[in-house]
Amino acid sequence: MSQKINGVDLNGLNQILNEISKEKDKAKELSLWRVRLRWLGGFKTRAYMRRHSIDIDEPADLAGIDTAQNAVETLLASLGACIATTFILFATSKGIKIENLELAIEGQLDNVLVFLGLEKEGNPGFKSIEILAYIRTEAEQKVIEDLFIEAMKSSPVFNTLTRGAQINHKIKIF
Repeated sequence: MSQKINGVDLNGLNQILNEISKEKDKAKELSLWRVRLRWLGGFKTRAYMRRHSIDIDEPADLAGIDTAQNAVETLLASLGACIATTFILFATSKGIKIENLELAIEGQLDNVLVFLGLEKEGNPGFKSIEILAYIRTEAEQKVIEDLFIEAMKSSPVFNTLTRGAQINHKIKIF
């Protein structure tokens, strides 16, 4: 019978990690991710990934129709989800039970006027992002703090945001 910790099948997780540690080429399959977006009119887009989709829209105070979260909210959510997933992965691997995990994430854009086309100079992106983690567990505070820092350091989204990534583009007119 499979043991579950934090809702994760520990035997299945260990089997996957053991297979990848023995054959590191298998990790390449987990390294390429794809998303395709389609514009739906106005400021609304739909993102498709694997068998899933999400809509992205702007709030009414930015002339959207507010039918979904906007792109920067989606970015913050992706950051939080990636950190949470990595944290639970590491906690589960170490046998640490987590009763509840919630992240409150807030980002401050540096200069929204650049995004709006009202200024040419400045950074339209986030100048800072604050993460507050609410964690219910019987583990010691120091263990959880170290685990959370390890999760952030190992999170692909956290690292992309803090280290940057080369972004290339092509345009095809059809």
